Amino acid sequence: MLGHSPSLSFKKTMACSLLHLYKHSLIAAIILIACFPSYVRSRDISSILNGQHLRIASLDVRPYMFIDRSGNQSRADGIVYQIIVWLSIRNNFTFSLDLPLDGTFGALVNGTWNGMIGMAINKQVELIAAPVVPSLDRARVLDFTTTFSEEPMCCLIPAPEADLNSLSGIVKPYNTYVWLLIIFSMLCVALATWLTSEFGPIHQSLNGISDKRRRRGYKEMSLTEHFYAIFAIICLQPKDMSTHSPNSSPIVLSVWCLACVVLVYLYTGVLISYLTIPKMRPIVETVEELAESTRLQVVAIKNSIFESTLLQSTTGPLKTLGNQLRQHPENSLSGEYYNLKLLLQKALLGRFGIMMSKAQAETLMKLDWNSKNMKKCRLSIMREKILSTRFCFALPKSSPYTNVIDKGIIAMYDVGLIDYWKNHSPGSFANRCDANNRKMAMTNEKKKPLSLTNLIGAFVLLSIGILIAFLSFLVEIWIASSFRMLFHSQIRKIWHT
Repeated sequence: MLGHSPSLSFKKTMACSLLHLYKHSLIAAIILIACFPSYVRSRDISSILNGQHLRIASLDVRPYMFIDRSGNQSRADGIVYQIIVWLSIRNNFTFSLDLPLDGTFGALVNGTWNGMIGMAINKQVELIAAPVVPSLDRARVLDFTTTFSEEPMCCLIPAPEADLNSLSGIVKPYNTYVWLLIIFSMLCVALATWLTSEFGPIHQSLNGISDKRRRRGYKEMSLTEHFYAIFAIICLQPKDMSTHSPNSSPIVLSVWCLACVVLVYLYTGVLISYLTIPKMRPIVETVEELAESTRLQVVAIKNSIFESTLLQSTTGPLKTLGNQLRQHPENSLSGEYYNLKLLLQKALLGRFGIMMSKAQAETLMKLDWNSKNMKKCRLSIMREKILSTRFCFALPKSSPYTNVIDKGIIAMYDVGLIDYWKNHSPGSFANRCDANNRKMAMTNEKKKPLSLTNLIGAFVLLSIGILIAFLSFLVEIWIASSFRMLFHSQIRKIWHT
């Protein structure tokens, strides 16, 4: 029987072990070769900013960036500034803020970019740290990081004001068409009662009754007297003249009395509610209403994404708003209106709808709310949001720092830093002036009793009636004296002849 020698078995075992070791070493080498370039790249990227000094373009765009240049030293704060500081600590670099001379983000004007975008293209800065909105034109000349904030584009408008015009309150319960219909109905009913009293069957049946019995408590009434009787009924005045004409159809008068009860009590209820509950004047709620409004003009800061959105729109109400900006170039505000105090003065004129992000609008409303401790809503945000805008940082095209900045922003999102800074930003503002909060404030407001100011319209109407009656009295006296003088002159002529 043949057997295996120990030396042969050992050699085979060693050969198998060396083969397995070779295979594993080969796989490890392949993995190392494949991963080494990316490892080197990551080491290179993370060390690119180490010890570097970045020139960063930015703007005072609150609540994202606060730049206070009052005094000897400048001070910055806000969401964007917190992001820059965190990135500088993470990647060990220093930075300085450069503000654009024209104070704008930048737009393509006559083939040349201005503002912060122009600074990045011309290599004057390495980074634009501001709420920059990506667009197709900007993407051709800039690299963008991931989104650090997303806000809807909205319109800041004057807040609705209470209609406190008590002088016209007497006519507010009904609109113009209802008042005209009431007057027309009075004329029709007066004509109907006069016709039935003159030519109706009741008049024919009373012809055989003696004049003494017909005149007992009654009299023949003209068309004017019928109108006065109908007017007395709607005024709820118990005038005898309303029953002086028995010849009129009782059906017509009964229907008119029923209609008067409905009209009078409805008028009284609406008048009381109008005088006691403040009514808000209608405001602009949608983009269509803003485009059709004759009271508000659209306004946007020049070279901003909001102005570009309107000017580049080709259909719908946004195109109409863009055409309004072209017709009124003075409504494209210069970069100095990033100063919220100047923009607030513009907004409080009450004639403009200002295009901006929701966070900027709320910051402006907070500034107005706290100004002079007024605690009053003088501004509001249009209910319909126009479109959603996302804010990024921007760098020059093919910048070596794009990946580093991008990864830093993603890391901040992962740990919740950006959301924390948003909620604790100095510009954050719980909107006390939106529709629901205004409604709650009106509900909780203490109801006030009617005063003489509320009833001024009724007294003005009464004064006008007294004045007209007095003038009519004077006219009657003048006419009577004229006829008397004419009569006496005729008598004298007859006497002398």
